[in-house]
Amino acid sequence: AGYKRILAENLGIKPQSVTNAINDLVKKGILIRKESGVFLLNPQYFGKGEWKNIAKIRYEVELNSNGKTIRLKEIEKTEEELEEIEA
Repeated sequence: AGYKRILAENLGIKPQSVTNAINDLVKKGILIRKESGVFLLNPQYFGKGEWKNIAKIRYEVELNSNGKTIRLKEIEKTEEELEEIEA
């Protein structure tokens, strides 16, 4: 993928080294593979914005975490449900 080549060139390493590093971050749960070439930072470790939005993503990751590839989807919560998550 183009982003791997650009990263490799900027870092002075081989594209395979970038691929290996990304795969290691996915295996350790730091990155979440959303689809081919698209990754998310694990919201258990990183977050920016309003807590209720971060909590929605965390909640979805925990619901779907079964040892296989984690798929994230936008979930809608009522204000009452968000307050329960925040508590």
